[in-house]
Amino acid sequence: MTEEKCYECGGTMQRKTKPQDARAKKDGILYRFHVSELPYWVCNSCGRELYDDATNDAITDALESHIREEED
Repeated sequence: MTEEKCYECGGTMQRKTKPQDARAKKDGILYRFHVSELPYWVCNSCGRELYDDATNDAITDALESHIREEED
């Protein structure tokens, strides 16, 4: 996604990252963990946030890392 337009207002979407606390369930267990750099798109006009495959990948990576740390 490069120079995409916001589907809400037509403004320009910009790629950003932010720290984010997250929760996810895996194998029936609810985990709470932190994603240090969550990638997402945000509209420069209306502030609408859009999450994509890179966002999902960052959450999955952070969850798997968190689970590995708990096992050690």
